Amino acid sequence: LRSVISEVLEASVKIFVFIFVFTWLSLDFFSYAFLKSNTMRYIPALISGLLAILPVIPSFIAILPATLQLLYEGSVFASLSLLTLHVYAWLTIPGSMYGAIKNHTGVPPFVTGL
Repeated sequence: LRSVISEVLEASVKIFVFIFVFTWLSLDFFSYAFLKSNTMRYIPALISGLLAILPVIPSFIAILPATLQLLYEGSVFASLSLLTLHVYAWLTIPGSMYGAIKNHTGVPPFVTGL
């Protein structure tokens, strides 16, 4: 049981780090006017990473202000691209990282981590 719990926690840390870096880099790449400073790019990335660990609220919620700002500026393609990338990451990344856990007990990994 200890090994399963440690693997779940390790997978949660991996998910947090990946989603945090992915969000920060995507916001840096699209660099819209709403978040000009680096500090304001870290906050949505941090929120997105934390939401990726907790499966209650989707992690792409944190980038909705960015997509709305891009849409307001007239960059419809960039807005849809940013949203599509984050929805795809939200759908695939946690499942693949939790799927790598050995000794799976049949209980969802999030419940095991609790």
